[in-house]
Amino acid sequence: MSSTGIIRLSHLIAMRRDLDKLANNVANIGTPGFKGQRSSFKEHLKEATQSGPEPNANKYVSLVDTGLATTDFTPGPIESTGNPLDVAIKGDGWFVVQTPDGNRYTRDGSFRLNSSGQLVTAVGHPVVTSSGALTFSPNDRNIAIASDGAISTAQGVRGRLMVVKFSNSSDLSPAGNNLFDAPKSQPVPADARLSIGAIEKSNVVGATEMVNLVKLTRTYEMVANMMKKDDDSVEMQRLSDTL
Repeated sequence: MSSTGIIRLSHLIAMRRDLDKLANNVANIGTPGFKGQRSSFKEHLKEATQSGPEPNANKYVSLVDTGLATTDFTPGPIESTGNPLDVAIKGDGWFVVQTPDGNRYTRDGSFRLNSSGQLVTAVGHPVVTSSGALTFSPNDRNIAIASDGAISTAQGVRGRLMVVKFSNSSDLSPAGNNLFDAPKSQPVPADARLSIGAIEKSNVVGATEMVNLVKLTRTYEMVANMMKKDDDSVEMQRLSDTL
């Protein structure tokens, strides 16, 4: 493959990765607490290996590298739901949940009680409180969460939601199911304000993401067509040389 072809191929690979992230953002517009993903592009120099009459032969070619994926941690808008178990964090902070792989962190506060009476996330992960994972009995009535995170029933306070923060949000990495992991950082308690009966919506702006998706799809198709024309030209040249 020529140096030009290698450059275009690297561009296609980078755009395909970005397309995947944009498509995922669009798919999660309605996911509470979701944080949009972005790709950071950078130049990657590689020594050309093909010799020949091309100007860049035996020199460095400039390729496209997606670099590191980044997360937009901008808070999403808070929407009232009227559900007493829905909780939104105002400002910095993360809810802590238990998973089979250890504690993980989320901004999705759409909590519920599972069939066993345990307080869990929308996907079923137990919510961590000052008393661990809470399980309520059928006799527990008037379960409520206060703005300071205190969880109570008619019998009194049962625990308090654990809300933490990190010194650097870049230490957080996506862990699937709208969760984040922080293998290189230790969380500390956050003095967060909570909005009860509300959820934080996704910070993805649908109109903006759709425009970006259309633009990137068109560019991808244009570069792919250019590569196809290059391949057709090379094949025609080979056929001509055999005549």
